[in-house]
Amino acid sequence: MTTAIELDFGPGRYRFFLPLKAQIEVERLCGNKAIGTIYDELCGSVGINQETGAALYLPGPARAKDAYEVIRLAAQYGSEGFVGGQRISVSAIDATRIVDQYVDGRPYAEFMPVAWGILKALLTGIQLDAPKKKGRQRRTSRSSAVKS
Repeated sequence: MTTAIELDFGPGRYRFFLPLKAQIEVERLCGNKAIGTIYDELCGSVGINQETGAALYLPGPARAKDAYEVIRLAAQYGSEGFVGGQRISVSAIDATRIVDQYVDGRPYAEFMPVAWGILKALLTGIQLDAPKKKGRQRRTSRSSAVKS
C-alpha cells in the first residue's frame, strides 16, 4: 500500500504525497487542526456520484484554506506531474503557482474533491495493482474475533 496518489488537477495529472513533516505543516497552517479533523470536514463536503463514482462538492464544513494547504503541500512533496503527455518536476514554487492558479477563484467543486482524495489516500492507503484473488474470502467480524 502507498499513501501517494495521482489525480487530475489543473492542466494535468499530478502525484500528491504527504509525508509526516508535510502533515505536521498542514496541521500548523490550518490552525493546529488534526489531519483527521480536516479529513472529517472534507468528508462532510464531498459526496460520491452513485452513477459515475466521481467525487463531487457538497456545501459543508470544509474550509478553502484547509483544501489549499493540503493540495499545495501534497503537490510539492509528490514532486511530479504529467502535463501535455510530458513528465514534469514540481518544486515548492511550482506547487504554489499551480495551486494559486487552480484553487484561487475557482469553484469549490473543482478542488475540494482533490483535497479529499489526497487525505483519503493518506488515511486509508492506496492498493498498488495487487492481483485479485478468486473465490470467496472468509471475513471475521471484530466481535467474533474477540474471545470472552
